[in-house]
Amino acid sequence: MKEVEIEAKAFIEEDGYKTIFLNHPELKNHIYTQANYYIDTPDEDLRKSPLSMRVRTKSNNFQELTIKEDLKEGKLEINQPMSSEELVLFLEKGIIPEGEVLSYIRNKYTSISIKDLKVFTKLITDRCDIKVSNGLLSIDKNEFSGITDFEVECESDSMEHAKVILFTFLEKEKVPYIENHKSKLYRARQAFISQNGRNNPHSNS
Repeated sequence: MKEVEIEAKAFIEEDGYKTIFLNHPELKNHIYTQANYYIDTPDEDLRKSPLSMRVRTKSNNFQELTIKEDLKEGKLEINQPMSSEELVLFLEKGIIPEGEVLSYIRNKYTSISIKDLKVFTKLITDRCDIKVSNGLLSIDKNEFSGITDFEVECESDSMEHAKVILFTFLEKEKVPYIENHKSKLYRARQAFISQNGRNNPHSNS
């Protein structure tokens, strides 16, 4: 399934994260956990292209393979549901299931070696979603490579709307707004590279 993702992000401090749940204690009952497994080749072919790739699992038995491609505003997102059997093969043997995602790479990015695509790092998120007019807010606590950070994301129909919704929400909650241009993938990759002594990438994909 193809869709365009337009999303604004803001970092928040741990105190700000706690403030949101103190203001809205009922939200604690709606926190769920998701894991992102980030994929690339040993030569970082995806990082060097407009693409990023992940498998995401959620605590409600949801699992999905996704590829994102940078657009002028937002990202083209192709989501491919995974069966439980496909997830096991992926986690245990690194086998990426055939389907729309790999077909898109083969057809448009012929230089990328499919057989070399492997998981290089993982990020765990405890998330709570809040539906708002013209958008969806997500309150996130992220853990990766021994690092914990906190952020709020807003998806909407334009970047302008997403930023306004996000800023308005945090202002109302009295939580400082720290604009974030670095994706979860970028931060997880940087932390992985820092631990493994490789050259730092420059992509924010």
